[in-house]
Amino acid sequence: MSGTQTGGYDNASYLTRQQIKLGKTVAGSNGTSCYNGFPVSNMRLRTLAATVVVPGTATAAALPILAGTSSIGSIVLGTAATGTVRATTDLNYTLVQGTALSFQNAGDATFVAEVIGEMHIDPQSGFTAP
Repeated sequence: MSGTQTGGYDNASYLTRQQIKLGKTVAGSNGTSCYNGFPVSNMRLRTLAATVVVPGTATAAALPILAGTSSIGSIVLGTAATGTVRATTDLNYTLVQGTALSFQNAGDATFVAEVIGEMHIDPQSGFTAP
């Protein structure tokens, strides 16, 4: 078989939600970290959760979630203790192929969190392969 092949994701295993470790944020007020990109296909971003590694000192401490430069949500951490987990609601956001997903420390210069996400390949996505 030669030429380019195109198609849709028609196997149910592509549509199951998968947990993915997105990384640890870097301390620093308004610092952006955990850049992740998904170059193969559009991804449907469902829920994100952050586990506090180093507690913040400000009640306004939060992690705005960025798709490229657009804010798509936030995880509020405040002064939660180490080990506390906070999560978003179901975002049901389509992260376009190649768009960076990142987090910005807001309202506090000291807190650090480990971020995980739940996502799957967007069912409306297709593929092109050689």
